[in-house]
Parts: sequence; structure tokens; C-alpha cells
Amino acid sequence: MKEKKTAYLLWLFLGLLGAHKFYLGKTGLGVLYMFTAGLFFIGWIIDLFTLGRQVDQYNSNPPAQQSTGRPPEKLESDSAKHVFIDYEDVKESYSSRLIEIKRVYKKGGETYIDAYCYLSDADRTFRVDRILSMREGSSKGRIIKSENMEEYLIQVYKKPSRYSSESLADEAAKD
Repeated sequence: MKEKKTAYLLWLFLGLLGAHKFYLGKTGLGVLYMFTAGLFFIGWIIDLFTLGRQVDQYNSNPPAQQSTGRPPEKLESDSAKHVFIDYEDVKESYSSRLIEIKRVYKKGGETYIDAYCYLSDADRTFRVDRILSMREGSSKGRIIKSENMEEYLIQVYKKPSRYSSESLADEAAKD
């Protein structure tokens, strides 16, 4: 459990060297702050207003608990259904997850994925526009660029038995 008081003290006295970033496990940003004097003071000033929320985010999902979930034993046999995503939820929390796609559909102009999430060990729904990156099969799989995600999802789910009447494949057929 990280303390806000400690984070703010590190920010005040050693923030330009990124000490508060290292404290919160953000090593890459810590190094960047170290070599750019807190992103030329701009990042350091922004952190004054956002550091409390950063500590809360860290405490809600510390590195010891972070996981992408346990992948299935035979992932290669059905890798088209499994993707590794970096996701930003409605609370602006970021996570990396391995999911098994069950259905892709549009609702209210947004594209959604119903999937089994190995991180939460439960079925979840993900909005495609909140997926920051997607890789086939695993964290080391082929990267699907954000501008190609919907096209990729249509290709994977073009078989009639895999989608409902409001699925992406139906939307593509109308175009």
C-alpha cells in the first residue's frame, strides 16, 4: 500500500528526477523524468494535480496483483479467438488482459466484444474504442493496429454460427 503523503514528498523534493514515478512502479516514466527534468517541468506540475489519483490507481491494482490471467494450455489451436489487449476502462484505469472472444456486435453506434477474460476469470464486455492495443493469441502475438481492429474482428467472426443478427459481419454486409 503506497501512501499519498510519501508520494507528494518525493514529488516535491525529488520529483524532477522522477522519484515519485519510481515509487509507484512506473520505472520507464521515472527514467524519462530523470533525463528531462520532469518532462521539462510540465509533467512535474501536472503530477501535482494527478498524483493522488495515481496513488489510488496503484493501490487498487499493485504490481504484485497485476496479471494478464492464466492462458489456456492449448492456446495455439484456437488462437484466432484469443487476443491480448491493453484496455482503458471508464475510470481511466489501464490493464493488460488475455481474452477469448465469444461475440462481436454493434450497439448504439459503438462496437463491443463479449469475451471470457482470464484476468478476472469471468465473462466481460469490452468497448472496442477503449482497447489501446490488440495482439493475436498472446502478449507476443501479431499486433493488430487500432485502425484495423474492426476489420480484424469481422474476419475472425465471418462464420454465421459465431455472431448474432446485430454483429459486425452483418454490418459489413450492409455496406
